[in-house]
Amino acid sequence: MMKKKSVIVTVAGLIAILSMSYFHFRVQVAAQSSLENDALLLQGRIQAFFTSLERSSALLAYQEMLSGSQQNTIQETAQKTEDMIKSSSRWRLEHLETKPVGDDLMLVRYLHKNETCPVIWYFTFYRPQSGTRTWNCIAIRFDTDYDSLFKESWPK
Repeated sequence: MMKKKSVIVTVAGLIAILSMSYFHFRVQVAAQSSLENDALLLQGRIQAFFTSLERSSALLAYQEMLSGSQQNTIQETAQKTEDMIKSSSRWRLEHLETKPVGDDLMLVRYLHKNETCPVIWYFTFYRPQSGTRTWNCIAIRFDTDYDSLFKESWPK
């Protein structure tokens, strides 16, 4: 009788462990697919930003993307962007990577190619802890630091 009881307890324990593992795995997969879906949505917003750059003004594109940021910073960056875009008529956009940091911060990098040289764009998104929890673009920057692209692929 005692042996039968210990077998039942052991089986019940195994079922409990397997159930917890299953639910833990499902939560992880759901969280991962949620971030992947969010990344695709953010890439769509970035595509709209670049379309706005081409079709209207850089200032309008920045204001739409960076709601709530300081206007003087946006105006300076928009002017630099306008100058850069005017220097070349053809552009091609290439998504490089989307890198989440935790659950509420995401960096998306693009390579914006023109006739002369490519420009690396960085879009930083943050999702606040309360309210609607929608992704807000909190920073946009661009540079020509090509070494940063190659450092990741160099052998160590």
